[in-house]
Amino acid sequence: MRNELELIATIEKYLNNEMSAEEKAAFEKNMAADPHLQEAVALQQEVMQGINNLHLKQKIQLARKRYYRHRNLTRWGLTGLVIIITIISILYYLRHHHTYKEKHAVVELNEQGQQQWADADKRLIPQVFVINAGNDTIVETKGGLVIQVPANGFLDENKQPVTGKMELIIKEAMDAASIMRAGLSSTFGIQLLESAGMFFVDARKDGKIISINPATGLYIERPTDTLLPGMKLFKGNRLADGRIDWVNPKPLEQDLTPVDINLLNFYPPGYLDSLAKWGYNYRNKKFTDSLYYSFSDLFLYPSYLEEEGEDVDNTPKYKHTPKPCGINPARIKAIWSNKFQNTLLATREFEERLRYIYKTDDNKVLDLYVNNLDKKLSDIDSMVTRLITGTLKQQFLVFAARHDGKVKISSILTQKLRQYYETKTSIFMEAVAKTNREFWNKQMQMDSLINERQVKHQKESQERTSRLFKEELDLNLKNVYHQLGYDTGFTPRIPTNKVYKVAIRETGWYNIDRFVNEETATRTSGNYTDPKTGKTATIKYQPVSFLVNKQEQFDTLFVYLLPDKLSSFMRLTQVNGRYAENLNEQIKYKLVCIACKGGRMFYYLLSGIEPKVYTEIELVEISQNELTRVLNREGSAQQESDVQKELAFFRFYNNDVKRQKRNAELEELRWRMFPIIYHCMDAK
Repeated sequence: MRNELELIATIEKYLNNEMSAEEKAAFEKNMAADPHLQEAVALQQEVMQGINNLHLKQKIQLARKRYYRHRNLTRWGLTGLVIIITIISILYYLRHHHTYKEKHAVVELNEQGQQQWADADKRLIPQVFVINAGNDTIVETKGGLVIQVPANGFLDENKQPVTGKMELIIKEAMDAASIMRAGLSSTFGIQLLESAGMFFVDARKDGKIISINPATGLYIERPTDTLLPGMKLFKGNRLADGRIDWVNPKPLEQDLTPVDINLLNFYPPGYLDSLAKWGYNYRNKKFTDSLYYSFSDLFLYPSYLEEEGEDVDNTPKYKHTPKPCGINPARIKAIWSNKFQNTLLATREFEERLRYIYKTDDNKVLDLYVNNLDKKLSDIDSMVTRLITGTLKQQFLVFAARHDGKVKISSILTQKLRQYYETKTSIFMEAVAKTNREFWNKQMQMDSLINERQVKHQKESQERTSRLFKEELDLNLKNVYHQLGYDTGFTPRIPTNKVYKVAIRETGWYNIDRFVNEETATRTSGNYTDPKTGKTATIKYQPVSFLVNKQEQFDTLFVYLLPDKLSSFMRLTQVNGRYAENLNEQIKYKLVCIACKGGRMFYYLLSGIEPKVYTEIELVEISQNELTRVLNREGSAQQESDVQKELAFFRFYNNDVKRQKRNAELEELRWRMFPIIYHCMDAK
């Protein structure tokens, strides 16, 4: 906190033109490079110019959000003069334009117009703030008290608002050492008090005593890391022996100060932290809202079925998932809106309670707060304790003991908000359920479409592969027959499984066919000797491989060989980063590499492929139309058509893979979130 206060003091020094030329230049250089510093300067400047009371409060809450998130604030309206603070709260410091000085001398008359002063009055050094009584002003004391002085917050002896310059005088003893040095006691009669600090407030205008306007009061905030229940506010009376007697204890039941409800965190505990840990953008509220609220549709149904697998007869099996227990996200969405601005739901105090409301897994607990907006927060806390047990009950008893008050709101508005809450909850659950059904129905349609396209592509690929094999087998058969001297003048028979069986007395083409078929299928070299003539025939395949530079940068990469004596292409597969194949010595090949990256096309073309290792293959960008012209020019019409079909399918498939992956991630994320949103469910 002190670093932030020092920053604000530096900003004030800059805005008041109290810096040296070197300091000012360095500060402005830092400000130019730091948007957060620019925002802080702008906010401080706005405060120093003077703004109305309501706007000032909203700015305070916004600043508090930025610097002291997840903390609470308590304010006290002061009508007395010497008060012991017996409750602690968190604050944010802003100082309106004023001057400050210390005075050591005690004036003749005290704040009541009497000459009686206590020992503490003489020992504590007064801090004097010169402020404009007509402006909203915030000051911070050395001890850390933040005091909000509303415009027209003081009255003169005629009970008229004070205007112009005035002095606000503060004395304080905020820790045990200061209390003892000032000679102050911490007792109420014979009862020892646990004090969070003591302070004295006085105000003067041109040396004359002025009083706090009871219609506005002052608002005091004191920072702490722990709020102790059961604290009370005591007034101090001076005694003749110089001591101060603490009397009239009153519970600190004060009105709550609303903040912008959109700045509060209404998610379940651990929700944002889990998203951050899992690598999701937890700062994107559109995403975090959409994910969290999507769980609300589960409350519409008594149960639902989740497909688990298939039984032995191929019948889908399902696991039964019970109706979720926990706080319905639709109810949170209904209250986390501008409709509930300036209600007790739009307070840090309720935000703190909501973390424990989630742990109750009971929507009735949440409803108590929503349906009783006109009551004190502590009264609702007491109502909650009747619904729950165990450690959670103890926690809400602690909340009740803090005596947090309420936000003033009319009963008519309370009723309207209650109706709005119920209506919006119901409407939103229905909307989420409808949206989820439509989304997953569309995904099922897309799944069906991709399956159809896959089946079609597989069939075309099989037909193309079979056609190429038959063409190359025919080519190899002719070559072998020619080498063996069988110049028949017709195309040799290609073996099939459908044959007429006859008895023969000598071997012949059958053995040749089998040899050629096996060598063609395995794409390996081999020799065959005709047992009848003794002649030898050779089929020769030689290896080739290709290494594409920076292939990992592409979304997809396809490497093709275009054989001059075959009707279609050969797509090569990757093994350890290289694309390899065995070349038939009878065929001339061209290499074509085609890649996609973010919708852009890249290619590489090389003719006269030889059996060797090719490296440093560099693809260049090309338009779709130009790629079509290149393929049409370099290959046959059938090859160009087959390549285009292949690329069209893989573009479609790759886009759908992204959809499938996104859906799978969404489903996985939902299941991971179940134990966070619904504590009582076993979501594995």
